[in-house]
Amino acid sequence: MLVQEYHDGILLFDLTDKNVWSKAVKDTTGLAEFYAANPGKYMWDKRFHATVVTILKPSDVNTDEVREMFAGGKTPEEVLKTFNTDTTLNILVETAKFSEGDSPVVDKVKWKTGLSPMVDSPSGPSFVYGYEILLPEPKILQEARGLVTADYQAYLEEQWIIELRSKYNVIIYEDVLSTLK
Repeated sequence: MLVQEYHDGILLFDLTDKNVWSKAVKDTTGLAEFYAANPGKYMWDKRFHATVVTILKPSDVNTDEVREMFAGGKTPEEVLKTFNTDTTLNILVETAKFSEGDSPVVDKVKWKTGLSPMVDSPSGPSFVYGYEILLPEPKILQEARGLVTADYQAYLEEQWIIELRSKYNVIIYEDVLSTLK
């Protein structure tokens, strides 16, 4: 009985892999069609396109000078080049599109364009330079690929079960089922 159980389990795993898991990964056209058939399901929340600047060594870096460079239109790369050397890391700069909860520093400031006030962070004094507030928008397929693939696998499994149920009659013996508790 144990050998039969292993045999059946391996068979079920192999069939599920072929009809659901691998198919969802390999069938890029079907995945794209599934994504297109579900508009609005894979959305970004409101996001904030900004640069977070953290002063790692406040004793070595003039915070006002760093802020003035951003206010004057310098790029994050230019600011990093000015304050960091090959051997010394004085400031950290991260530019991204942040959602709520992505960055403790971004969560502490009011989302608006331009410079934020200074805030404390575990790594050192920080500020945010905001570029724009992005309204909710759909994710492109590449951004949502993991979620879309998982949903597509669930869809393929549902379709496979429907196909099997239409092809084979399922009988559940309730009296036997109730004894399995």
